[in-house]
Amino acid sequence: MKRLIIITLLLVPLGAAAQNWAIEAQNIAREAQNRAIEALAGRYADRDGFSTTVIKGNLSNDFAGSVNIEGVDISNIIKNISSIIVVRSERPDEDFTREINGAVASGYSTVLSSSSDGERVRFLLAENGGGGNEFVIAITGRETNLVVSIVGDYTLGKVTTPDK
Repeated sequence: MKRLIIITLLLVPLGAAAQNWAIEAQNIAREAQNRAIEALAGRYADRDGFSTTVIKGNLSNDFAGSVNIEGVDISNIIKNISSIIVVRSERPDEDFTREINGAVASGYSTVLSSSSDGERVRFLLAENGGGGNEFVIAITGRETNLVVSIVGDYTLGKVTTPDK
């Protein structure tokens, strides 16, 4: 009986440590995803024919009041955003298209995907728990190549059904 109690006492902290390791692995994976889009922005920041915008930091200080779009209050969504990255090509570029597709190839759930007239539009989400979820809009095609990454403490439900 004493052995069983001792073994149990030793296994409980080990189980808690394993859970912490799993959470840390999720955080590392999330940061790697975020860095993939951020690295893409870094590679194209100074190239001719590309526009790059990176906004980092807590946006809650910039939006003290409510923000309404057609009667829908989106201020809670905006206040929970920690970074926004936008990279757009001003002309068709196959390498950029490949890099966008590579950056969003794994770790994301497709929320919506549509193809029309040679353009593909994808809305993707990486929910990582504990904040830091990433919502990505990727548009690739003959005329438009764009990727938008929005990282923040929100869920798909919060984005699709904001407060009215």
